[in-house]
Amino acid sequence: MNGPPPAPLQEDRPAPPSATAVWVSGYWHWTGAQYTWIPGHWEHAPPGQTWYGPRYGSSEGTFFYQPGGWKASARAR
Repeated sequence: MNGPPPAPLQEDRPAPPSATAVWVSGYWHWTGAQYTWIPGHWEHAPPGQTWYGPRYGSSEGTFFYQPGGWKASARAR
């Protein structure tokens, strides 16, 4: 990876499919060769889980990508 991702794309957020749905914002995913846009979408969270988005950064001149995912909620711990 030789640089940060492009700026996030602007997306419309449709109405949630249910009261328990969680919005996962769109993000750039590193495929190992290039960034690919993953559109924002509604998901049903696994019980006791919270979504965290991906992180991008650099350390000593090298860029890194850390994928997002689900993790235990603070209140579920």
